[in-house]
Amino acid sequence: MNFFFERPPLPYVENLELGEEGQAVTPPTVIDPNDFDYNVIRFVSSGVIMNLDSAKAIHNWLGQKIQILEQMREEIQ
Repeated sequence: MNFFFERPPLPYVENLELGEEGQAVTPPTVIDPNDFDYNVIRFVSSGVIMNLDSAKAIHNWLGQKIQILEQMREEIQ
C-alpha cells in the first residue's frame, strides 16, 4: 500500500489580461506547457508492506472510523 499526494502541475508560463485594478479579466490566453490540463504530479510519500492479519486489523479499524464519520454526517443533516 502506498500513500501519495497528488496535485495539478504549476505552469511554466501563464499569460493573463489584467484590468485596471489588477484583476484577471479573461481566462489565460497562453499556458505553457500546452498539455497542462492533462497532467498531474504524484508524490509517493511512503509505502507499507503488511501480512494478512495486519491488513485485516487496519481494515477493521478503518471501517469503524468510517461508521463514526457517517453517523456524524447523518446527525448534522
